Amino acid sequence: MGCVTRVSTPQLLLACLMILLPAQPAQARRLRSVAPIHIRMQTYVGDKPVGARPEFSWRVGFEGKRYQLHITKMLVLTGSTLPLSIDSAVSMYPVQFQLIGEKRTVQQFLSTPPGELVQVGAYVRIDNTSRYLMLDRVAPAATATPGSAGGASQR
Repeated sequence: MGCVTRVSTPQLLLACLMILLPAQPAQARRLRSVAPIHIRMQTYVGDKPVGARPEFSWRVGFEGKRYQLHITKMLVLTGSTLPLSIDSAVSMYPVQFQLIGEKRTVQQFLSTPPGELVQVGAYVRIDNTSRYLMLDRVAPAATATPGSAGGASQR
Protein backbone atom coordinates (compact mmCIF):
# COMPACT_ATOMS: atom_id res chain seq x y z
CA MET A 1 0.00 0.00 0.00
CA GLY A 2 0.94 3.66 -0.23
CA CYS A 3 2.65 5.75 2.34
CA VAL A 4 0.29 7.06 5.04
CA THR A 5 1.35 10.07 7.10
CA ARG A 6 -0.03 10.45 10.60
CA VAL A 7 -1.32 13.93 11.36
CA SER A 8 -2.03 14.93 14.93
CA THR A 9 -5.27 16.61 15.89
CA PRO A 10 -3.62 19.97 16.76
CA GLN A 11 -1.87 20.02 13.37
CA LEU A 12 -5.15 19.30 11.61
CA LEU A 13 -6.95 22.09 13.52
CA LEU A 14 -4.15 24.53 12.74
CA ALA A 15 -4.33 23.70 9.03
CA CYS A 16 -8.11 24.22 9.00
CA LEU A 17 -7.80 27.57 10.79
CA MET A 18 -5.15 28.77 8.35
CA ILE A 19 -7.48 28.02 5.46
CA LEU A 20 -10.68 29.46 6.93
CA LEU A 21 -9.53 32.58 8.81
CA PRO A 22 -8.30 34.68 5.86
CA ALA A 23 -11.63 34.13 4.08
CA GLN A 24 -13.72 35.61 6.89
CA PRO A 25 -12.52 39.27 6.72
CA ALA A 26 -12.79 39.28 2.93
CA GLN A 27 -16.28 37.84 3.09
CA ALA A 28 -17.28 40.29 5.83
CA ARG A 29 -16.16 43.23 3.66
CA ARG A 30 -18.36 42.02 0.82
CA LEU A 31 -21.40 41.46 3.05
CA ARG A 32 -21.10 44.56 5.24
CA SER A 33 -24.04 46.89 4.87
CA VAL A 34 -23.39 50.60 4.39
CA ALA A 35 -25.96 52.85 6.01
CA PRO A 36 -27.11 55.85 3.97
CA ILE A 37 -26.14 59.27 5.33
CA HIS A 38 -29.01 61.77 5.55
CA ILE A 39 -27.99 65.23 4.32
CA ARG A 40 -29.57 68.60 3.61
CA MET A 41 -27.95 70.91 1.08
CA GLN A 42 -28.40 74.12 -0.86
CA THR A 43 -27.22 73.74 -4.41
CA TYR A 44 -27.31 75.13 -7.91
CA VAL A 45 -28.00 72.63 -10.71
CA GLY A 46 -26.07 73.38 -13.87
CA ASP A 47 -24.23 76.68 -14.17
CA LYS A 48 -23.63 78.64 -10.99
CA PRO A 49 -24.31 82.37 -10.93
CA VAL A 50 -21.40 84.79 -11.12
CA GLY A 51 -20.05 85.41 -7.64
CA ALA A 52 -21.42 82.18 -6.12
CA ARG A 53 -18.84 80.42 -3.94
CA PRO A 54 -19.75 76.75 -3.56
CA GLU A 55 -18.25 74.58 -0.84
CA PHE A 56 -18.29 71.58 -3.17
CA SER A 57 -18.90 70.91 -6.86
CA TRP A 58 -20.14 67.46 -7.83
CA ARG A 59 -21.09 65.76 -11.08
CA VAL A 60 -24.06 63.42 -10.87
CA GLY A 61 -25.29 60.97 -13.46
CA PHE A 62 -28.89 60.23 -14.37
CA GLU A 63 -30.03 58.12 -17.33
CA GLY A 64 -26.70 58.48 -19.12
CA LYS A 65 -26.46 62.26 -18.73
CA ARG A 66 -24.22 64.27 -16.42
CA TYR A 67 -25.32 67.23 -14.33
CA GLN A 68 -23.16 69.68 -12.41
CA LEU A 69 -24.07 70.58 -8.81
CA HIS A 70 -22.59 73.55 -6.99
CA ILE A 71 -23.27 73.04 -3.27
CA THR A 72 -23.22 76.21 -1.19
CA LYS A 73 -24.24 74.62 2.14
CA MET A 74 -24.39 71.04 3.36
CA LEU A 75 -25.51 69.66 6.69
CA VAL A 76 -25.17 66.01 7.71
CA LEU A 77 -28.32 65.06 9.63
CA THR A 78 -27.36 61.55 10.81
CA GLY A 79 -24.15 60.13 12.20
CA SER A 80 -20.83 61.79 12.87
CA THR A 81 -19.70 62.17 9.25
CA LEU A 82 -18.55 65.60 8.12
CA PRO A 83 -19.53 67.12 4.75
CA LEU A 84 -15.83 67.34 3.88
CA SER A 85 -15.47 63.59 4.51
CA ILE A 86 -18.25 62.85 2.02
CA ASP A 87 -16.65 65.12 -0.58
CA SER A 88 -13.20 63.58 0.00
CA ALA A 89 -14.61 60.07 -0.46
CA VAL A 90 -16.07 60.88 -3.89
CA SER A 91 -13.92 63.68 -5.31
CA MET A 92 -11.60 61.28 -7.17
CA TYR A 93 -14.39 59.97 -9.42
CA PRO A 94 -15.40 61.66 -12.70
CA VAL A 95 -19.06 61.25 -11.69
CA GLN A 96 -19.40 61.51 -7.93
CA PHE A 97 -22.93 60.06 -7.60
CA GLN A 98 -25.69 58.34 -9.51
CA LEU A 99 -28.92 60.22 -8.92
CA ILE A 100 -31.93 58.19 -7.78
CA GLY A 101 -35.28 58.86 -6.12
CA GLU A 102 -38.96 59.17 -6.92
CA LYS A 103 -39.42 60.15 -10.55
CA ARG A 104 -41.32 63.35 -9.70
CA THR A 105 -38.64 64.49 -7.23
CA VAL A 106 -35.78 63.75 -9.64
CA GLN A 107 -37.53 65.59 -12.48
CA GLN A 108 -38.24 68.57 -10.23
CA PHE A 109 -34.56 68.66 -9.27
CA LEU A 110 -33.25 68.35 -12.83
CA SER A 111 -35.65 70.96 -14.18
CA THR A 112 -34.34 73.62 -11.78
CA PRO A 113 -33.54 76.73 -13.83
CA PRO A 114 -29.83 77.64 -14.00
CA GLY A 115 -28.86 80.09 -11.28
CA GLU A 116 -31.74 79.13 -8.97
CA LEU A 117 -30.71 77.92 -5.53
CA VAL A 118 -32.65 74.88 -4.29
CA GLN A 119 -32.89 73.11 -0.93
CA VAL A 120 -32.44 69.37 -1.20
CA GLY A 121 -33.02 66.65 1.35
CA ALA A 122 -31.20 63.49 0.31
CA TYR A 123 -29.44 60.34 1.40
CA VAL A 124 -25.87 59.63 0.35
CA ARG A 125 -24.77 56.03 0.01
CA ILE A 126 -21.11 55.26 -0.62
CA ASP A 127 -19.64 51.76 -0.73
CA ASN A 128 -16.90 49.94 -2.60
CA THR A 129 -18.89 49.50 -5.79
CA SER A 130 -21.38 52.37 -5.99
CA ARG A 131 -22.20 55.91 -4.94
CA TYR A 132 -25.80 57.10 -4.85
CA LEU A 133 -27.45 60.42 -4.12
CA MET A 134 -31.04 59.45 -3.23
CA LEU A 135 -33.27 62.53 -3.48
CA ASP A 136 -35.95 62.86 -0.84
CA ARG A 137 -37.21 66.46 -1.12
CA VAL A 138 -36.56 69.43 -3.38
CA ALA A 139 -37.79 72.99 -2.84
CA PRO A 140 -36.71 76.47 -3.97
CA ALA A 141 -34.34 77.87 -1.34
CA ALA A 142 -36.29 81.12 -0.96
CA THR A 143 -39.53 79.34 -0.01
CA ALA A 144 -38.16 76.34 1.85
CA THR A 145 -39.43 75.98 5.41
CA PRO A 146 -37.55 74.34 8.30
CA GLY A 147 -39.86 71.31 8.14
CA SER A 148 -39.28 70.72 4.43
CA ALA A 149 -35.96 70.03 2.70
CA GLY A 150 -34.24 72.46 5.04
CA GLY A 151 -34.48 75.88 6.53
CA ALA A 152 -32.63 78.70 4.87
CA SER A 153 -31.62 79.95 8.31
CA GLN A 154 -30.17 76.59 9.42
CA ARG A 155 -26.65 75.50 8.67
